[in-house]
Amino acid sequence: MRMSWNGVGLAIGIGAAVVLTAGGPAWAESSLEGLGRMRARFDQGGFTMYLLLMLSVVGLAFTLERLFHLRQAFIVPEGLIEQYMELWQRGQWKTLDELCLARPCSLSRMVRFMLRHRMAPAERLSQALSDMGWREMRPHLRRLHPLALVATVAPLLGLFGTVVGMIEAFEQFRVYGETGNPADFAGAISKALITTAFGLAIALPALAFHQFFKSLAQKYGDRLESEVGRLFETYFLLIPDERASRATTRPAIETDVMAEEAENPRNSPERGDAFSP
Repeated sequence: MRMSWNGVGLAIGIGAAVVLTAGGPAWAESSLEGLGRMRARFDQGGFTMYLLLMLSVVGLAFTLERLFHLRQAFIVPEGLIEQYMELWQRGQWKTLDELCLARPCSLSRMVRFMLRHRMAPAERLSQALSDMGWREMRPHLRRLHPLALVATVAPLLGLFGTVVGMIEAFEQFRVYGETGNPADFAGAISKALITTAFGLAIALPALAFHQFFKSLAQKYGDRLESEVGRLFETYFLLIPDERASRATTRPAIETDVMAEEAENPRNSPERGDAFSP
């Protein structure tokens, strides 16, 4: 699959080079003219266009940030749970702990938590893992809020520019009356239309990326829950009750520490951090 995508990229690059070469100076001249027209329309929009431009920069920044950080390798890497289950089955606790530290991700942190508290009662461990999984995925969902804000505010700013432009147009109509030249009203009406179009052009991609990243985060969260559940069910629910009898002798203070770590997983000194809050 990687080779096929490289081939697609090469074909696109060659096609772009052919188009640019065939167009020559005419293509460059038309591009410059198009940029000049865009700049003129931007200036017609007035102060509202600068606010919309700031919103577009914010939306682009958070889109790039999510494209880089919201990846499967940072949450639940492919095939990693099989390595953990194999080491767990063999009882190679030290090797398992070292592998968790060497592969920092949400799955590794949860497996390491299970490893450190493998003698705890299954009910308390299950609840602690559920809370920890939610805290692992919450930062990814929280960082989608700026995109939702851009998608909401941009059309309202465009509407604001529309209202301002129409007010100016009617004010000019009041001054000049029916004897005025319709061309005199063109600037105000153009301002009204440009801000609306620019606001929608920002809001639509922001909304699309917000929904895309939201569904992606939910997908990775479901997969994280599924793979942690596989390990938990295999070695905590489908084994003899020998482990439960040993867990009853565990000091109560240790279970309290486990609950505290589950509630505040980022305060643990041994926990690797792939994400910042």
